[in-house]
Amino acid sequence: MDYTDRILIKLRRQYSESETVAALSKKVTDIEVENGKLLSEIHYLEHQEIEIKSTKRDKLETLKKEAIPSLKGTQKLKKENVSLKQQRSDLMYQVLMLKQKYENL
Repeated sequence: MDYTDRILIKLRRQYSESETVAALSKKVTDIEVENGKLLSEIHYLEHQEIEIKSTKRDKLETLKKEAIPSLKGTQKLKKENVSLKQQRSDLMYQVLMLKQKYENL
């Protein structure tokens, strides 16, 4: 008997009520097991998402704590840079004035 004949016999056969209930019960059990696996996977992924968010939040807080002092240092350096540029331009002016004075001698 080949595959097609067996399928045709199963299709023609009248199953008893207990066989039908048993087959449906097995199907329901298989679906419940699959549903349980999927629910477990969902909970696992939700837990991972929470961990990732908290890790990102912690890293962000750490970066903020590190960046704020360096930004303050940068602002201080910018002020010093402006001051040094002004001093440089004053000194350049003095050098030019001294050059002119010595050229006129």
